[in-house]
Amino acid sequence: MDAITEAQSLEDVVSAINQAAGGNGVSYFGGTDMRSAEDMAGQYALSATMDEDYWDEAEPEDSPDVFEKALDAHLEILEKAGAKFDHATAVKEALELYKQQKSE
Repeated sequence: MDAITEAQSLEDVVSAINQAAGGNGVSYFGGTDMRSAEDMAGQYALSATMDEDYWDEAEPEDSPDVFEKALDAHLEILEKAGAKFDHATAVKEALELYKQQKSE
């Protein structure tokens, strides 16, 4: 588990990301998440993207442009909600996390 998985709302996600951006660990039930704001934002974007019905019929590898645009859209939602992170780095982190999950 981690702070993003344990978050109960978008506001909780934004709060965790902003705490991490400030160089602080993020406490959650079960521990402290010491990842960067970009790691957390990327995780959120990947999770939200993979929850979309579109991916029930297609694999991200089949539509990489659509996949990256979906990640961008979810990161923009975080930014509009007040989360502070480097957008380009968060996209890279989300793509890397996706590759890790696929290899498991």
